[in-house]
Amino acid sequence: MAMKQLSRDAWERFLADGDQAAFLAQINDAPTLIARVDAMYPEFHRLCDVRLHGHAFRIFRLFERGVGRESLFVEATDVPDCQNPGVPYWLQGARLSAWIEDEIEAPTNDDVDWSKYAPDLAALAARGTKRLS
Repeated sequence: MAMKQLSRDAWERFLADGDQAAFLAQINDAPTLIARVDAMYPEFHRLCDVRLHGHAFRIFRLFERGVGRESLFVEATDVPDCQNPGVPYWLQGARLSAWIEDEIEAPTNDDVDWSKYAPDLAALAARGTKRLS
């Protein structure tokens, strides 16, 4: 499967309800990209890998700093890593831009302390997160 553009609504609906069949249908119906995304890490980064009815997919996000636009992408993967999440989806807007700037200036090789970018990380954690594998 080639990389496809994924709607935010489809991703957020899946995060909220975990409906694998509906999300898989959204992926199958998503438009296929004609060319690969012309961006590099950290602007283009992995959010996570998910398993849906025996198929594995990698979810990516592109953040265009100049315009503040975020786009999501998905592609099938033969080597899913559902145990190690990428950049948290909740990291958006100015906080995401700050992380990207930091990552460009001093790339991290270890785990990132995401609390640096979310002053109220405890409140986000209290809302709960759905396991994606």
